[in-house]
Amino acid sequence: MSKIVLPPLQGVGAGLTCVMPVIPQGETYDMIMLKLGGTTMTKALLENIKIKLGGKTIMEVTGTQLDSINSYLGHTANASYLPIWFKEPGARTITGEEIGGLDTSVGYTSFSMEIKVGAGALAPTIDSWALRSDPKDELNAAGRPNETKKMFRAFLNSQPPAPGAATYNLDLPLGSRTGTLLKRAHFFHTSLTNLEVKKDGVGIWESESIADDQFIQNELTRVTQAGHFCYDPIFRDNQSDAIPTIRDNGQTSVFEFKGTFSAADANFTAVTELYTTLDQI
Repeated sequence: MSKIVLPPLQGVGAGLTCVMPVIPQGETYDMIMLKLGGTTMTKALLENIKIKLGGKTIMEVTGTQLDSINSYLGHTANASYLPIWFKEPGARTITGEEIGGLDTSVGYTSFSMEIKVGAGALAPTIDSWALRSDPKDELNAAGRPNETKKMFRAFLNSQPPAPGAATYNLDLPLGSRTGTLLKRAHFFHTSLTNLEVKKDGVGIWESESIADDQFIQNELTRVTQAGHFCYDPIFRDNQSDAIPTIRDNGQTSVFEFKGTFSAADANFTAVTELYTTLDQI
């Protein structure tokens, strides 16, 4: 593993969107670190973080959302540092840890980052660096093409409507649904009380209450956060528990996410976390 300083973000300023138009390619990205500085600069002032690959947005999240996700997964909390992990450092196996790494030796047409800074920032600065490792192997242990070489961790952002106290079908983005693996679904809410998930009509997660589910998560490996609930099929840190979005016969599976709310939730946001390839975004 190596640490490299990334090119400076261009145009960092209050109320502006700063850009890193070219992120160097050639290695596997384990993590990109953002370091915040200035007179007034917080994670809450990172209003939108986008990472783009080959012209597609593969990660879209706010600083606050990413901080909650990281804290839920047990990463170190620090006001000045915000890591964007591709790999899963807490996975139980090396294969599980590496599957989400972004291998840029594939040679994508572009790799870039954009960050929108809130108007409340004062003389803000954002430095960045990355942890990288060697490109993934071309072949797996059985001598066949490595199916994870082009796979990486992605965040797809959506805002399903929740206009009142009721149960709603939540339409979550799962990529093109031609082979992605559903890793987690993060819900940022004020009034979500329970969640039901079905795959092809069969219940795979039935919630009596969010509080019950979060107790189970805390009992094992997670640190639940206020205003954040995660549907987390891999909460035992076994990446093999990620859910395929296609059936064995190659047909696309049908997912249903039903959320129950105790009141209207105007800012309800879902961030779907996938293992995917660029053509499946």
